[in-house]
Amino acid sequence: MSIKLPHVFAGKTRDIYDAGDDRLLIVASDRLSLFDSVIAEPIRGKGRALTAINAFWFEYSANICAHHMISVAIDDFPQQARIPELEGRAMLVRRADILPFDCVVRSHLSGLAWLEYRKLGTVHGEQVPPGLCHGDPLPELTIAMSRRAVGGQDQAPDGYSPTTSHHDKGVYLMDSDGPARVEVNMTFDDAADLVGRPLAERAREVALEVYRRCAKRLNERGVVVADTLFKLGLIDGELALCDEVLSPDSSRLTLADQWEPGTVMPSITKEPLLTYYNTIGWDKRPPPPPVPEALVSTIAARHADLCERITRA
Repeated sequence: MSIKLPHVFAGKTRDIYDAGDDRLLIVASDRLSLFDSVIAEPIRGKGRALTAINAFWFEYSANICAHHMISVAIDDFPQQARIPELEGRAMLVRRADILPFDCVVRSHLSGLAWLEYRKLGTVHGEQVPPGLCHGDPLPELTIAMSRRAVGGQDQAPDGYSPTTSHHDKGVYLMDSDGPARVEVNMTFDDAADLVGRPLAERAREVALEVYRRCAKRLNERGVVVADTLFKLGLIDGELALCDEVLSPDSSRLTLADQWEPGTVMPSITKEPLLTYYNTIGWDKRPPPPPVPEALVSTIAARHADLCERITRA
């Protein structure tokens, strides 16, 4: 695939090109990342599924907050990018001044939030009632502002990804069945000091409201969301959702009929792969072992099914 635009970012699962006029072209690949490594086998259709999911959520939440998406229609792309291979897997977006923190929202006690709760009785540093079990709904949504720690993940171009930073508030890791990231927690006051209290409050409000609305639709379609990560930025002075919204690459999603509250929440898209690697005893050191073709097909089908659940009328 030859895209004759400046290639400004090569990530584990996506590539970004400078489309000119303060625009970027985000191309979602079929690569799948697990334990901070990319498996060799492409997951057919994954990039198109994620692009469709993100495009849907941007429009679905547009009356809550603006977004950076311009179009996913190939005819709207720069001439150099109007190639058949990009059909359905690329999104033209506006550049944004990304806020120097991410917003991590949680509704269930899962992943490393469970480890924090079990050890300290807190989630994101806030006290939570005792007696909860792994996977239980939290009494209310929790939100934490965080910055990506050094070594956390690939850095995207200016106007797309937050600045890498050290911070002394403690490292919060999002583990293997959720987004593979290393995050450094901040207090809300820290975030307000960076961008001003009104903007920090608006970012918090938007993240919580978008989560509530999208989680409701997911629940109606048999999907439970435990947590997600939002990235917001300013476009012409207006706050806008950027990057991804409730995708399986940025969220912990599980099928309601395959999960019992009080138990570990299996990832819709990655659980078969996690189970396989646990079975063969992979030590999580790269490169990942080869994945059988039948398992690749299963993972591809799960991405397609999730996309259909979210986007169908």
